[in-house]
Amino acid sequence: MSWFRKFAATAVVAVVGLIAGCGSDSSSSNTNVRLLNLDSEVPSMDMVVGGNSVNSAIAFRAVGNYGVIEAGGKTIQTQRTGSTTPLFSIAPNLAGDQHYSIITYLSGGVATPAVLQEDQSTPGTGQSALQIMNLAPDAGSLDVYLTGANDSLNGLAATFSSVGGTQRSGFKNLSPNKYRVRVVGYNKKGEDVRLDIPEITLADNAVATLILTTQGGLLVDGLLMPQQGTTVSAFASNVARVRVIAGVSGNGTGVVTTLDGKPVGGVVDAAGAPSGSSVGLSISGYSLVTPGAGVVISNVTPSGGATLPATCQAPCGTAIKSGGDYTILVWGTPAAPSYRVITDDNRLPSDGVSAKLRLLNGLDNPSTALSLALDSRVYANNIVPGTVSSYSTVAASTGSTVDLVTSGLQTVFSKTDQKIVAKGIYTMYVLGSDPKAALFVQDR
Repeated sequence: MSWFRKFAATAVVAVVGLIAGCGSDSSSSNTNVRLLNLDSEVPSMDMVVGGNSVNSAIAFRAVGNYGVIEAGGKTIQTQRTGSTTPLFSIAPNLAGDQHYSIITYLSGGVATPAVLQEDQSTPGTGQSALQIMNLAPDAGSLDVYLTGANDSLNGLAATFSSVGGTQRSGFKNLSPNKYRVRVVGYNKKGEDVRLDIPEITLADNAVATLILTTQGGLLVDGLLMPQQGTTVSAFASNVARVRVIAGVSGNGTGVVTTLDGKPVGGVVDAAGAPSGSSVGLSISGYSLVTPGAGVVISNVTPSGGATLPATCQAPCGTAIKSGGDYTILVWGTPAAPSYRVITDDNRLPSDGVSAKLRLLNGLDNPSTALSLALDSRVYANNIVPGTVSSYSTVAASTGSTVDLVTSGLQTVFSKTDQKIVAKGIYTMYVLGSDPKAALFVQDR
């Protein structure tokens, strides 16, 4: 049985049979609990059990000391330090004389709890036991590779494969050693690296859990927690995912974009690196970049014409932060190009059954505002060129009608029998000079 489980936030949940194995049949009337704060939106957190404080002022990516509580289904709640409003309340059935960490993490923008039991038997001399806990449901299923520092992933099998969101891998015994850890999208090997930890140390005859979380979408953070240990090792993502949308009108118009002097977006060269160069209306894939000063330079060259730099329309490159997904939109005419940095929210819908929808207007005519309707209901209203609407939550369907409408109520684009899948993320891209050439794309 799984040793952790996600509970609905803000509700009291009675959990039956949550924990199994490793002494869970103890008849002791007391047990041990502590708080692990992995919610980036709560810098200091308290935990209250049965109305009594157990841990106070636990910082982000820190763990508290064990407190002794009555075994059974006591109500456990976490709250911001200085507040009495619970982030959530749960009532797991905790066995006596055991050790539990109550974890608070961020999922779909909501504080979410999980329970980790820490009573796995030690593996013996010459072995080290490790499990992966994927508390990054927004990131999907993940593969985890433990390798030497310079090893290629080509030809290697994942050490832990297809660890789904809110799932754990189960323990695996490994040789005590130092390892490089790479977390990638399921079955993606080196082409979709979500986290690259240069080195962790697995101690002899020890037990540990590597917990994966996400703060903004597909990239993940890691935290290595020795069983019942008081010191944890946090490994935050130091990269962002950045792509370029080249929407400047004119046949053959070239767009070359760099961030802090390094190319982003555009075509990919033989070595797998982005060239930063696009021709015509195009949407690049995401590039992994290390955010620095955030200096974006986007040069636009019309066919047979002189190169002009695009002018930044705030927010600019300084908005790019580690762990996030971003789009640099370059739009306008070849004579007056502009660019803007847009934050992409690639987190899955929190209810698990809906989809997300938005409109990006990259037309070159500044007076052409557009609205987006799905099945005759408007979800994005009067979005002006160079901007993007907020995401709307929509119902999944097998055949919807998508309409793009001008401020004068003229329908300029319509698509019928459009399938909207549950947990899908969709954008209507309108680029260049012709709104009739709009693209309705499932981003994820």
